[in-house]
Amino acid sequence: MTIEGGNAAIRNYHKHNDEHHVFEIQDGAWKITYVGEYEYADHYWARLPTGTGAFGMRSASS
Repeated sequence: MTIEGGNAAIRNYHKHNDEHHVFEIQDGAWKITYVGEYEYADHYWARLPTGTGAFGMRSASS
């Protein structure tokens, strides 16, 4: 597995002295709330069992 694109940018932001800020979208047009600054701590890989759905995929809500 690899971490690419936007996920890699989140993981590597500290190498570029970047900041990540989190906003929540509220009901209605143009309404957002600032949540705060995001700090990436860590990640891990886990092998999950497959399900019986299409292509052996399990439901993300399971």
